[in-house]
Amino acid sequence: MVVGTDAHYLKKEDRYVHKSYLNSKQEEREVDDFYEYTYMQSPEEVREHLSAAMSDRDIDWIFENSLEVKNKIDFYSLEKHQHIPEVRVKEYSKDCWRYIHINFDEYPILKQLFISDNVQERYWVNECIDALILKGLIDDKRYLDRLEEEARVKRVIGEKLETCMFAYPNTLQHYIDLFWRCGSTVGAGRGSACSGLNHYLLGVTQLDPIEWNLPFWRYLNDERVELGDIDLDLAPSKLPKIFEEIRKERGELGIVQVCTFGTEATKSAILTACRGYRSEEYPDGIDVDDAQYISSLVPSERGFLWDLHDMIEGNPDKGRKPQTQFINTINQYPGLLDIMKGIEGLVSRRGIHASGVILFDNNIFDEAAIMRARNGNLTTQWDLHDQESAGSVKYDFLLTAVQDIIIETIDLLQADEVINPALSLREVYNKYLHPNVIPKDDPKIWDALAKGSVLGVFQFEGSVGAQAAKKIKP
Repeated sequence: MVVGTDAHYLKKEDRYVHKSYLNSKQEEREVDDFYEYTYMQSPEEVREHLSAAMSDRDIDWIFENSLEVKNKIDFYSLEKHQHIPEVRVKEYSKDCWRYIHINFDEYPILKQLFISDNVQERYWVNECIDALILKGLIDDKRYLDRLEEEARVKRVIGEKLETCMFAYPNTLQHYIDLFWRCGSTVGAGRGSACSGLNHYLLGVTQLDPIEWNLPFWRYLNDERVELGDIDLDLAPSKLPKIFEEIRKERGELGIVQVCTFGTEATKSAILTACRGYRSEEYPDGIDVDDAQYISSLVPSERGFLWDLHDMIEGNPDKGRKPQTQFINTINQYPGLLDIMKGIEGLVSRRGIHASGVILFDNNIFDEAAIMRARNGNLTTQWDLHDQESAGSVKYDFLLTAVQDIIIETIDLLQADEVINPALSLREVYNKYLHPNVIPKDDPKIWDALAKGSVLGVFQFEGSVGAQAAKKIKP
C-alpha cells in the first residue's frame, strides 16, 4: 500500500482561486467541499488525515512503501535528435559517369553523394542534376557551384543533428506530387525556403533563387544548426483527401496533426476571474459590463498585452508605471486580484496547430503519444516544441483559400473550353500560372491590383490589404 493525493491545485491557499475558476465555467457542479483537500499535501498533513483511520505504525509502513517506489524510479529522457521521415525513392546506381561532361573534381561533395551508400543522398543529387539538364541550366557554372554549397551545408548540419538532411526535400517532393494528384494546387513557396536551389530543382518551390538573387544562408547556414521550415500552401477543401491518401501509404498513425495549448492571458484571466468571483455583494459574479471595462484598462504595446505584474508593480526596464486606475478599480472587489494572478498563465484549452503535421516512419509511440481533438482528428499530446524535442519533424501544410479559388476558376474555364479540358490541373497551372510563365510585366495585372478590382489576391484580400495596394500602387 502506498499513499498519494488527488491534487487539483498546488497549495492549500489556492483553494479559493480553484473554486473561482470552477465557478467561472458557470456549470451545475460541486465547486467547494469536494475539493477541500485536493492539493499537494505535505507528509504532516497526510499523516493527520490518515490518523483518523490508521495507526502511526501503519502510516509509517505506507510512507516507507511510497519511498521504496520513489527510490526505484530511474531517470530517463524522452529527448532525442530529430529524425527526418523518409519515403521510398528511386534507387540510383553508385556512379556519376553518365554526367561525363561535368568536372566533379570541382564538386567533391556532389561526387561523394553520387557514390554514397545512402539511397536518399544518391536520389537527391541525381534528381537535382537531371533537373538542371532538363531546365537547360547545367552549363551555367553558377548553378553547380550553388548546388555544391547547398550540399556542403546540408552535410554539415546533418552530421551535427545526426539525421539525413537530404531526405527532407525528397519527402516533400513525393508529397507535393501527391497533393497535385489529390486535386490541390500548391503555392509557389514562402520565405527563405525559396532560397534553396535544390528545392527549386526538386519542385518543392517554384522560384529560381539564382534568377531572383536569393542567398541560401537565409534558409540554412553552418551557424544555425536546425532544420529549416518549408511551408506549403494547399487548398483547404482537399485536406481530407490528402490525409486519406497519406494514411494509405503510411498507416492510420502515419500522419498526425500537432496539438496546441492555450493559456489565460491578461484580459482572459481578468474576465474569467470576474465570472468566478463570489462574495455577499456579488453572489453571481461581477457584471459582464464591469468585467469588460476592467479588461479594457490593460494597455497593449505592438500587439502584446501588459501582464498583471506590470499593471500592478510597473516595469522600469520597459518604462512601464503601475496603472493607478486599474488598481483602484480592482481594489473595489476584495480578493479579486489574487484570483486574477492565480488564473493568469493557466493552460485552459487545447486545439490543433493551424498548419503543423508530423509524419511518422515506424512506431509512433517511440516518440509520441496521441489523442483526439474535439472534432475527432488525431493530434499529438505534446505541443510542437516538446514534440520536436522528442525527435519529430513538423511539416507545414498551410491552408489558403486562394488555392480553392484558383482551382474553381480553372474548373470553370475548362468547362467553357477556354482552357483545354484535357489538361490536368498541374498542366494548366504550369502552362498559365507558374512563376516562370506568368506575365509579371503585364501592366493590366498591376493596374487592376492598384485599383483594388482584383478579388482574392493572397494577403491583399482584406480591406487593409486593398487600401495598401491602392496607396503603394505596386
